[in-house]
Amino acid sequence: MNTIELINVLFKNQFKVIDGLPNSISLEQIDSFHSNDLAKNLTEYLSLCEKLSLERTSVLLNKRSDNFNYISNILMINGFEHYASKVEYIKNLNTIEVQNKKYNWKSLNDAELTEGDFKVYWEMCMKDSANAKSSLTMDQHLLSVESELGEKWRNSCRVFYIERTPIGITIPHIEPGTIDEGRIFYFGLFPEARGRNFASDLHYQSLQFLKEMGARYYIGATHLANTKMQKVFLRNNCTVKAYNEVFYKYFS
Repeated sequence: MNTIELINVLFKNQFKVIDGLPNSISLEQIDSFHSNDLAKNLTEYLSLCEKLSLERTSVLLNKRSDNFNYISNILMINGFEHYASKVEYIKNLNTIEVQNKKYNWKSLNDAELTEGDFKVYWEMCMKDSANAKSSLTMDQHLLSVESELGEKWRNSCRVFYIERTPIGITIPHIEPGTIDEGRIFYFGLFPEARGRNFASDLHYQSLQFLKEMGARYYIGATHLANTKMQKVFLRNNCTVKAYNEVFYKYFS
């Protein structure tokens, strides 16, 4: 049994485990959360994290769950810090229709787009974002994509263009461990492309990418402070699924 399988057994009926090895592991609270032995399981988990020499781990909690205060207190006692408040949306992709206006795009499978270019574009999209600032380097961000998405990760890393000018990026993918759950690892526009009515169209095109990949439904999230992205979700007929809180723990 490998480490991720062991952690899955440890947190059965508590958390979904997202593999970001070698740097990180993320835990997401499942809807039917059982709090039995949580403190003990978390102690064992953190010991495993240190043995793996992880840089960080994160935990996502549903703020409106009955167990929220109990779980968050245990996290804080064990050295976790609150990182961000998020709102999560869901959409049935069977309702996606053919879009009249589509934008040109390239992925990292295209020889003209290099990993160096993609990291520069991603960093530009993060500039002056309403989301909480990331503590990761761009190399770490790209490594997280590769670690979590597996062999098809390069096809998921896509850049939108107007003619030959890049204006934003999207990273659509099927959520690992599922066959039809669509997610977007990151979506963003260059600062100069914002406020020009691109965001909703590009997000909708990203949903089309997910449908083409075989996704039946989409789950997306943004930081609670990012009201502009929340408007994009609503314009594309996504509905609120949950309000979440994210906690991080870094290892020295």
